[in-house]
Amino acid sequence: MKKVLLVLALVYMSLHSSWGQSVPQRGQDICGTHLDEAKLKKYNPSAYQKHIEIEQLTQEYIKRKTAKVNDQSSVQRVTDPQVTITIPVVVHVMFNTNAQNISDTQIRLQIDELNRDFRGRRTPPAEFANLAADANIEFQLACVDPNGNPTTGIRRVFTDRGGFAYRETAAGEPDEAFVGLKNLPNAAPWPRDRYLNIWTCNFVDGTLGYAQRPGSAPNVDGVAVHYRAFGSNGANLPDYNQGAVATHEVGHWLNLNHTFGADNNLCDDDGVADTPLEQAWNFGCPNGQIFSCGASTMYQNYMDYTNDACRTMFTIGQRDRMRALFFAGGPRENFISAKIQQQDAFLCGPAPYVFSVSPPEVPGVNFNWSVSGGLMLSSGQGSNQITCMPRIPGEGGYGFITVSANGYCETRTVTFGVPNFSNGDIINNDTGQRTYLGAGNTVPENTTVQFPYEEQTTYYFEQIGGGYGYITRAYDQEFDLYMPYYADMLTVRITKTNPCGTLTQEFQFFPEYYYRYSPNPASDELVVEAVVGKETKPAVHASAFDATLYDNYGHKIKTEHSKQGKAKLDVRSLPSGLYNLRVGEGKRAISEHIQITH
Repeated sequence: MKKVLLVLALVYMSLHSSWGQSVPQRGQDICGTHLDEAKLKKYNPSAYQKHIEIEQLTQEYIKRKTAKVNDQSSVQRVTDPQVTITIPVVVHVMFNTNAQNISDTQIRLQIDELNRDFRGRRTPPAEFANLAADANIEFQLACVDPNGNPTTGIRRVFTDRGGFAYRETAAGEPDEAFVGLKNLPNAAPWPRDRYLNIWTCNFVDGTLGYAQRPGSAPNVDGVAVHYRAFGSNGANLPDYNQGAVATHEVGHWLNLNHTFGADNNLCDDDGVADTPLEQAWNFGCPNGQIFSCGASTMYQNYMDYTNDACRTMFTIGQRDRMRALFFAGGPRENFISAKIQQQDAFLCGPAPYVFSVSPPEVPGVNFNWSVSGGLMLSSGQGSNQITCMPRIPGEGGYGFITVSANGYCETRTVTFGVPNFSNGDIINNDTGQRTYLGAGNTVPENTTVQFPYEEQTTYYFEQIGGGYGYITRAYDQEFDLYMPYYADMLTVRITKTNPCGTLTQEFQFFPEYYYRYSPNPASDELVVEAVVGKETKPAVHASAFDATLYDNYGHKIKTEHSKQGKAKLDVRSLPSGLYNLRVGEGKRAISEHIQITH
């Protein structure tokens, strides 16, 4: 027993003493994902059978793609290179120190790098440029968690383990029980049919990452990456600081093998026709051509071991292997692309307006829609297609359409119908007051008239008359007015243009007014006026108003409607006493006690 305890103590001390020594050495096997079919068949027959089934489906997909089969199943979606497959990601940050608790920025930059790499946005070598492919697979941090609640797609889990080491089982698969990463409290993966799970952690044995291949158990499915090789800002391993390690491991998760195959030094095949055979893995950042196995080596491929800066491409064949997983019956088929397919930013035709997502053929998916702005949902909530109507019948405007499902969120801003000025155009002055544009707008002396942003919509402002008021500045969606109290009126012609048409309308602006009343006490006549400025100039332009007297019990006694900004109430027949006067609405309204005496 003492010997056993001593051995365990030495192993524990050895592991913990190496926590700070995790930089991989040149030539070291830095990835824990390998496929040895002979081992898999011998030691895990059921996993081997699953592997064979996936491989058969992959070849069937490639065959049908080559034959350009035209049907309505999911093969149509994944064989069309113009259709984007979007994968929601949850990142589990496993940390023991502040350094291991990588920032949100570093995580988001890694997502950016994944999208750059899988969309073929790096420059491939000229030698293989004709083979480089855009896989049209994109990644986004999940915005909805498994319970339907909003999420950032980032989970932070403190662990008392300072580091992790990698080991394979006899079948050549990741030994998750030994690694222990995914068995820790709060580290369990989210459902693998809706999320790509990525764990970041501190590997202490030189491993940079590993992945579970398609068909693995649900409780371990995903990718693990060394925190020092994750992202492009903060990843501090000099050779692996541009995000390609995660790209490499996600490639395994999407059924890609190493370009050097399962066995290093044997010119093994990776199952992809357009990737040349390799004698062995490549490291560093080679220059020029390297020949092995009778061909020029594609060391620039993401599935090799070269430095991040030197890995720039997937091939067409690799693209097809990855997209085959989303074929009907494939291990990743439940992933959907919740992309709003109405790609036009402008809908110029009549309502209703239809929005849909792709693919419609995935069963059992509930699409949650949110519609705001000038549009409202008419029908289709929960389905892959909705219809929308303008909130104000017959009017154009703009709206926001959001759809979420299985961890995805997609939002689009659309402009519909011809331009108009009644849906959301506002006066926004220095005090924060907001009112809709319309007849009889009154404004303080210095006012900004501001219009909400609308995509590809332009404005032209022209002053066409008006005493002492004038436009002092016009820019984009807003203009400034100067309206002194002695101004009469300013007329502004506003032209609004978008691809659906042009609308020109004139608006009148007047200096701000308030109400005054006299005399108080009153015996014969009570006069209420709308006036502007220090000199109490009559505001004849003011909106019509009612002046109403109430007794002390709240009973309405008398009401008069204004004429030319003035209302006169005859009080000669009213008994002497105290009354309440109410005039107007909003910030200019008054409610005052009036004394009537005879």
